Amino acid sequence: MGTAGCAVSLAKATLGVGVVALPRVFLLLGALPAAAACAGVAALGYASCRALAVGTRHTGQATYSGVLAAQLGAGAAAALDLAMVVSCWGAEAVYLVAAGDALQLRGGAPSVHGGARAALATRAVALPALCLLVVAPLVSFRRLQQTAVASVLGVTAVTAWACAALYLAGLLALKGEVQPVGLWPDLELLAGQPWPRGALQLAASINIILCAFMCQHAFLPVVRELELRAPPRRMARAAGGAMALAFALMLLLACASEAVFGRQLNQDVLRNFSADGIRDLLHERYAGPATALAFGVRGAYLVSILSCFPLEMQPMRESLARLRHPHTSYYSLQEAEELGGSGGWRFYAATYAALAGACALAIVAPSIWEPLELLGATAGAAIAFVLPGVLAASMAGWRLRGGGAADEGPIAPLSVSSEAGTARTGLLLMLAGLLLAVAGIAKAVFA
Repeated sequence: MGTAGCAVSLAKATLGVGVVALPRVFLLLGALPAAAACAGVAALGYASCRALAVGTRHTGQATYSGVLAAQLGAGAAAALDLAMVVSCWGAEAVYLVAAGDALQLRGGAPSVHGGARAALATRAVALPALCLLVVAPLVSFRRLQQTAVASVLGVTAVTAWACAALYLAGLLALKGEVQPVGLWPDLELLAGQPWPRGALQLAASINIILCAFMCQHAFLPVVRELELRAPPRRMARAAGGAMALAFALMLLLACASEAVFGRQLNQDVLRNFSADGIRDLLHERYAGPATALAFGVRGAYLVSILSCFPLEMQPMRESLARLRHPHTSYYSLQEAEELGGSGGWRFYAATYAALAGACALAIVAPSIWEPLELLGATAGAAIAFVLPGVLAASMAGWRLRGGGAADEGPIAPLSVSSEAGTARTGLLLMLAGLLLAVAGIAKAVFA
């Protein structure tokens, strides 16, 4: 696949459903604090991926769970696998909620009426059909390399969407109707709320940024396609390229969307990019172009969403396999099945059962905002920051459990100079993850 191909696949893992909620986060926090938060989360994401890359060399293991098992013990690996299942499965459900919004062309109401055509516009029919005809074949591949084209298409689709938003902002600027982009938090959006609740809402919105930049769950599965024993520096370059690309696209999309829609931004910005919404901006004589643009934006995002499913399903299947076989370290679910002599039926059973459950949850879920906040505060914070932070600190010498990687030889020591940097990275990651977890959970409980 190569370093560039891995970077594109990792960028696609980050450019998931968090993209549609990010413009509203920019509206709440203000462009400058939100951009700084995005840059900080992206930098921490790169640091955590680098810690995982160093961990593969340090322990001789090729999976996130294997690295934790060798360095921290079976309990840490089991906690990761459980968090991975929750995070990936929850993300699949939220993806399907967003896909339902993408299939609904007109804001607030189905775009077709009458009989069977109206039924096809509902989530209860459209989402199962989408899963059966499109998603199920995509997640049936056993290797991420087989879905590389889908990742390229997904990144291209988000790029096209960002360019369309920038084009709309340019048209409105020429007419003198562009909305101002707020640089600082818009406190009027929190009017009527006590200040502690408002502060919690602002802090918890950073968890949505975390979801928007989260690729740690797919990092090692993707770089295994790069090279099983790729050096950590090369792995880190792929992560850095992915974070930089995702940051640029998200910044462009968020600022352009706010310039177009202003305070009318929905929690899911796709609801703004409807035929009705764009026609209201461009006036009635542009009804045809408005409808075409709405089709284009939503179609592009639907392609982007669909390309995310293999990147969520693969690590979830591997985690399920390791939870079933806690005393054996497997390279992948496929190898686990071959070693267990069970053939391939468990691969498909786990895949389609998870997809069916995510589809059922997506049909009844009201929005994407609260699930994203909760996922970011719990499983997301653990996977992206807390566990990589504990791993980094442990590799620097604060070992929670001694031992070496199974069947891979002794653990390789870090140099004295790298130990200090790794320890600082670990502390920073743990602190960031715990702060995000506290803010998100407190908001869910008290606000």
